[in-house]
Amino acid sequence: NKSGNRHQHFTLHVSKYHLGILMAVLNGVLAATIMVPLHYAPPNTTHGVGYSMSFGFAAMIVVIVFWFFRFLYHAVRIFAGCSQCNVQVILQSCSQAYDTLPSFHINDMWRPGLLAGLLYSIGNLCGIVSIQKLGNFMGYSLNQTSMIVSGLWGIFYYREIPGMWNIIGFLSSAFVVMVGILLLGHEHVG
Repeated sequence: NKSGNRHQHFTLHVSKYHLGILMAVLNGVLAATIMVPLHYAPPNTTHGVGYSMSFGFAAMIVVIVFWFFRFLYHAVRIFAGCSQCNVQVILQSCSQAYDTLPSFHINDMWRPGLLAGLLYSIGNLCGIVSIQKLGNFMGYSLNQTSMIVSGLWGIFYYREIPGMWNIIGFLSSAFVVMVGILLLGHEHVG
């Protein structure tokens, strides 16, 4: 190319809104299947806590792998822009890649992060037990009431939904969902 740069970078521009929608859909698809592996586990080996422990280890591994790939992406990107290849350039690109990673903000985030992790883990453990006792259809449906709770937080605490009619629409929909869940619970066999 004219600039003399031997590497061309492909850049995909996605709006925050569309990226948010994509990630929400991926979350829904992946989160809706998290209990499927439980049905393939040997009998009498996974009773809530045991499954939760392996689930937690897997979640930790995924975070570490994604963190490593993010570091690697930045290191390669920085290294590709260099005209020469030597140990100093490699170390410098690794150092710069490390600096591009988000800070853990441990001093500020340990309390809210610990509380969020605690609440999520307790909720996840309760969800596992409910699915084991009620089955995927009923247990997972009941676990999805979390959407209603998060919606209520969004309405009343964060004020994310403007307009009374929008709020009434959400509350009406939540009511229909709760009635549907209760009807499912009444019809559940097993």
